[in-house]
Amino acid sequence: MQQQAEEYLDGWKRCKADFENYKKQQQEWAASFRIYAAQDVLEEIIPVIDNFELAVDHIPQTPANESWLEGISHIKKQLEHILESHNVTAIDVQPGQVFDPNIHECAEGQTSEECLSDGSKPGASKIAKVVRKGYKIGEKLLRPARVVLATTENRNDLQANRNDLQANRNDLQANK
Repeated sequence: MQQQAEEYLDGWKRCKADFENYKKQQQEWAASFRIYAAQDVLEEIIPVIDNFELAVDHIPQTPANESWLEGISHIKKQLEHILESHNVTAIDVQPGQVFDPNIHECAEGQTSEECLSDGSKPGASKIAKVVRKGYKIGEKLLRPARVVLATTENRNDLQANRNDLQANRNDLQANK
């Protein structure tokens, strides 16, 4: 009888431990679900913020009426606050950084001696210019940063490649 009671107690303890583990897993799952549940909406907000940044960049130095500018800036800050409240952060990208295809998207390439003055290997790519910010939600990539690359390739090689591409486009159009 004592042995059977110990077996029941041992089974109950295992069941209780399994249930505690299950509760922890469910709490972790719920937390990650909350983080990523709003991802679609956040992805739609990011282009709006991009447009506000473009608008702010094109404000004249001496605007006639500054109240609407304050309104635009306030709306942009509100949208940025929404992103921050959902753990969305901008990817820090600076000219001169090495291109990382995991977080960067190449918009175009250009030869740039200033960007590659550190003696990089031929064919190595570094960022010359940031065209569009990238964003992450937690550790998950929402949108890669779009960048212009500077490469160590010869300027003549790049021009020859552009000429070949244009010739191919012309051939395709002529064959239509």
